[in-house]
Amino acid sequence: GFWKSYMEKYKDWTDENLALHDRYFRKQLEIVGKMQKAGVPILAGTDVMNPYCFPGFSLHDELVWLTKAGLKPGEALRAATINPAIYLGIEKDFGTAERGKVADLVLLDANPLLDIRNTTKIGAVFVRGKLLRREDLDKLMPKMPAAPAASPPAALGGIADDEWP
Repeated sequence: GFWKSYMEKYKDWTDENLALHDRYFRKQLEIVGKMQKAGVPILAGTDVMNPYCFPGFSLHDELVWLTKAGLKPGEALRAATINPAIYLGIEKDFGTAERGKVADLVLLDANPLLDIRNTTKIGAVFVRGKLLRREDLDKLMPKMPAAPAASPPAALGGIADDEWP
């Protein structure tokens, strides 16, 4: 219902409308990069109510967008971990993996500092002190129907890597 009504406003968009929206989105990325360079703390937080944004999955997309905006992979990771904890004033207990802190951990099969997309290569997760291996995580995933043939335009949340630097 909600997604359908949200997407309804785009049904009559022309190529010119999409191009303008795409330029607007690129400008937003440029501004985020300039804010980071100026020392403005960046917080990751997806718009999960927007069509094509899925909680958890969309955070991985956002980390990619932050690096496209000019953040280094480590800076993008901090935008999703310690920076929000500092903003909320809870960094004493959250935001980093340290003895005595509350932490769920994601164990990756590849280094996200080399390529931020490696955050999707999840081997295991520690949640509330319980280890969930990849096969355990796969069992928790709902079976989804096949994805639509075409992804949304980048400006609407889709990542068209072949069109982005």
